[in-house]
Amino acid sequence: MTIRKFLILTIVIGGMFTLSACGGLDQSIWAPDPIEAPAPEIPEVSEAPEASEPSEDETSADDFLWTPGTYTGVGEGGFGGNIYVEVVIDDGGQIASITITDHSETQGFLSMAEVIVIGSIISTQSTDVGADTFTGATLSGEAIIRAVEDALSGAQ
Repeated sequence: MTIRKFLILTIVIGGMFTLSACGGLDQSIWAPDPIEAPAPEIPEVSEAPEASEPSEDETSADDFLWTPGTYTGVGEGGFGGNIYVEVVIDDGGQIASITITDHSETQGFLSMAEVIVIGSIISTQSTDVGADTFTGATLSGEAIIRAVEDALSGAQ
């Protein structure tokens, strides 16, 4: 094999690796895979336990439910401007998906914030995900959170 053929082959293979490594997020919607938890074991009880009144400090699952539907919101203050989202609430009142519908952000920073922030919001069912979860894309992440909060304000 001549040196010229070897160099061409090396460049082609190197280019293929580079292109595969540069592949980004091509989906504009991100939703985590559902987690199937085993059914909890329920111990047998011979007598019914006394019902206790819940205290004001306790929160029930109903405190975190939203009205099913699709809601839109805008988050101001992203690095490139406003970020617009669409939030889908499922029939159980939980956040099913969050889609960024419009933005003027740098795609690399937005993609990083999108995966981390949207994933955290969906998994915790809360917009209280903290600034430290998206270091490197702080303005984009905070704008996504504000946009989701805006959308959820219509779902309460």
